[in-house]
Amino acid sequence: MTERPYRKNVAIIIINDAGQVLTGERGDLQGVWQIPQGGVDPGENERQAMLRELQEEVGTTEVEILAESPRRYRYDFPDWLAESAIAKEFRGQEQRYYVVRMWREGLPDPQKTDSEFRSFQWMSAEDLLEQIVDFKQEVYRLAFQDLAEHIRPNPAL
Repeated sequence: MTERPYRKNVAIIIINDAGQVLTGERGDLQGVWQIPQGGVDPGENERQAMLRELQEEVGTTEVEILAESPRRYRYDFPDWLAESAIAKEFRGQEQRYYVVRMWREGLPDPQKTDSEFRSFQWMSAEDLLEQIVDFKQEVYRLAFQDLAEHIRPNPAL
């Protein structure tokens, strides 16, 4: 028996000038917040996947790409997800993180997206790290640390 692979995935840290991160409350899990993310489809590169996920989950591709992580980060799915379709196929996810700034103001309208998220809000990276589900905390922490210079507030404010 071969071990299940990691699913290739992208995660998007969308920031504003105050250094806050756009977070979404999952549509399927009330009170669970995360950044937009999704799998890399066959025939797609990571940047194409990132732009597609932005369109699907946030409703725009009008962003300035500020950085991409220097490495990929892996997490394993927890036992409580074992019966989900994704966990039956993959052991976890291997993610490339992108930092982007949206060109438009305000929050996305969840009604105009793919329903991944029920609501959006801006929060500090520190607050998000406290609220993210435990099995993603370490990869978020590492990615935020590696990309800190691109996430910090705009000094011109």
